[in-house]
Amino acid sequence: MEMKLRDRLYFEENNYFFICNQCEDKTIKYNFDDAYELNFRCPECGGILEAQDNKDIIEFLKKRILVCEKTEIKINES
Repeated sequence: MEMKLRDRLYFEENNYFFICNQCEDKTIKYNFDDAYELNFRCPECGGILEAQDNKDIIEFLKKRILVCEKTEIKINES
C-alpha cells in the first residue's frame, strides 16, 4: 500500500491539474496536456478549466506515508 501512496504522491507532485468549477462532478480533473488539448474548456459543459491547487492532497499523502512507515517499523520491531 505504501508503494501506491508513493506513486500517487509522485504523480500529484509532478503534474499540474485543472478542474471545471461549473460541473456538478468536481472530482474530474485533467492534467495539463489533456486540458491543453481541450483548449482549457470542459468537455461536459464548455466551462473554463481552472488550475487546481493540490497542496492539500500532497500533504495528506505525505502524512499517510509516514503513518504507514511508522506502523511498519512497529511491526518489524515486535
